[in-house]
Amino acid sequence: MKISRKAIITVAFLIWCLLEMFPCGMKLSAADMVRYRTGTVGAAENEETLSGKIRKSTVEGVVIAEDGKDQKISANRIVWTQFEKEPINLTTARTLMQTSRYDEVIAKLNEIPAGERSSATPLVLADWEYLLASATAGSALARKNHDDLITAGRMLREYTKTYSDSWQMTGANELIVEILLALDKPGNAREFFDFLAARPWADVKLKAMNSSAAVSLMEKKYDESLKAYDAVIAFSAEDSTLVRREKMLAQAGRNRVLIAQGKYDDAIAAIQKLIASTPATESDDVMARLYNTLGEACVAGGKVKQAILAYLHTDLLYSTSRVEHVAALRALYRLWKQDFREDRAAEVLKILRNEYKIVDSH
Repeated sequence: MKISRKAIITVAFLIWCLLEMFPCGMKLSAADMVRYRTGTVGAAENEETLSGKIRKSTVEGVVIAEDGKDQKISANRIVWTQFEKEPINLTTARTLMQTSRYDEVIAKLNEIPAGERSSATPLVLADWEYLLASATAGSALARKNHDDLITAGRMLREYTKTYSDSWQMTGANELIVEILLALDKPGNAREFFDFLAARPWADVKLKAMNSSAAVSLMEKKYDESLKAYDAVIAFSAEDSTLVRREKMLAQAGRNRVLIAQGKYDDAIAAIQKLIASTPATESDDVMARLYNTLGEACVAGGKVKQAILAYLHTDLLYSTSRVEHVAALRALYRLWKQDFREDRAAEVLKILRNEYKIVDSH
C-alpha cells in the first residue's frame, strides 16, 4: 500500500503533538528558555532565545545555564521566560500576550487545574502570577474601567510583595505607575517610578523620567514637565533601541504639554515633522502614541477632519497597541458623531463592544 506524503506529514505532526504534552497537560520542552532583545548601540532591535536551565531570577535579571556555562540576561532586555515543565496553557497564554490578547490570556490561565498550580515551582509560579496580573492590567488600561484598574493594581502590588526577587519587578512597577495615572492618582505613583529610577539601565531610568514628566503634566506643572521630557529627549549616553523608544515617547509627551498650554499649532507641526522622520520599523506602540497625540492636538485646535485622519492611522495600522487603539476608537466615535456620520460612529461602537466588550464609548 502506497502512503501519501501528506499522510506521513500528518502522522508525524500528531506524534510530535503527543510528545509535546503529558496526559495532565504539562508541556515537555527540551529545556528552559529565555527570549531577549539584542538591539545595541546604533542597531535595530533583534530577538534571540537561549535554551538551558534557568538557575536564578532576581530583580536584575535571570541566570541561565547553557552548555554548562552561566549567562546573565538583564531584566530590561527579557521578553519572556519559559520552563521545561509548565502547564501547556501557560505556554499558550504567554504567546497570546505577545499580541496583547489580554482577555484570552486570562481565560487560558484560569483554565489551568488547581493541582498543576500546587505542583508548580516558585519560578513557574512567579511567571504565571505576573502574566495573569499584567494581562488584567492591560485589559483594564485599555477599557479604562475604574473597578478593573483597582483590581489590577492590587494584583500587581501583591505581586511585588510576594515575588520581590523576580525579574518581572520592573514591569510590575511600570504597570502600577500606568494604572495610578489612569486612576488620576499621580501623587501615589512616585514610590513606584522611584523604584524604576534606581534600576541600572538607561532605558528604565528614562521611563521613570517620562513617568515623572507625565505626573507633572497631570498636576499642571507645565514647565517642570517640559524640563523632564526635554532631559529624556536630550539623553545621549546610549543609543539602544530601548532608549530610542523612550525618547520618542518623550517627544509625544512634550507635545501633550504644548496642547495643555494651548499651543495647538506648535504641537501639530512638531508631531507631523516627527512622524515624517520616523522609520517604518518603529514599534506599533510608539506610532500609535504619536498619531493619537496628533489627533488630540487637532481636536484641541478645532481641526476635526485632520483629527479623524490621525486617529484612523491608529485604528487601521497600529491596532495591536490595544490601549492606544481603544483611545483612538473612543475619539473617532465622538468625532464621527460631531461630523454627523452616524453610520461611521455605529461601526466604531460595534468594534468597541465586540472586540473590547466596552459598552460606554466615552
